[in-house]
Amino acid sequence: MCKLEQNIKGRAGDLPKANKSIDAMIEELTKAEELLKLQRDLAIALSSISDLKLALGLILDTALQIDGLDGGGVYIVNESSGELDLILHKGLSERFIEGCSHLDVKSSRAQIVKSGELIYWDYTDISIFPCRDLYEEGLKSLAILPVKYRDRVIAALNLASRNYCQIPLN
Repeated sequence: MCKLEQNIKGRAGDLPKANKSIDAMIEELTKAEELLKLQRDLAIALSSISDLKLALGLILDTALQIDGLDGGGVYIVNESSGELDLILHKGLSERFIEGCSHLDVKSSRAQIVKSGELIYWDYTDISIFPCRDLYEEGLKSLAILPVKYRDRVIAALNLASRNYCQIPLN
C-alpha cells in the first residue's frame, strides 16, 4: 500500500470523530439560538410592563422554558418587616410550597436571599443544607437570583432542577 492510500485511510478513519464534533457544535449553537430568542422575547415583553409582580412572573415563565429547569418561585421582600413571601411558583409540590411560602426575617433562607448574592447550589450543597425539604423535593440544583432596587434586595427568583446536578451559569 502506498503512502497516499495510507493517508486516505487514516483521514477516512477520522471522519466519524469529526462528524460527531460537528453535531455537538450544531446542538450547542441551536441551544444558544433558542436562549437568545427567549431573551429577546422577554426583553420585548418586559419593555411594556411596569408592575413588578407581572414582570417577575414573566421572567419565571421564561426561565422555566430553559432545558433542565423544571421548578421555581418568586419571593417578595416585605419592606416594613423584612420577611419574604412566595408570590408565584411553578413545578413544585404543594407540600413543599406550604413549608416555604413565608420566610421569617431571621430564617436562614431569608438571610441567604437578603444577602444579595447570586447562589448556585449543586446536588452536594442541597443534600447537606439544613433545609431537608429541598432534598426531599428531589431537587438536584438550585439558583437563587436576588432582584435589587437601589442596592436593596426587593425580591428573589429561585430556579430549580430535578434533572441536572448543576444549573448552567449562562
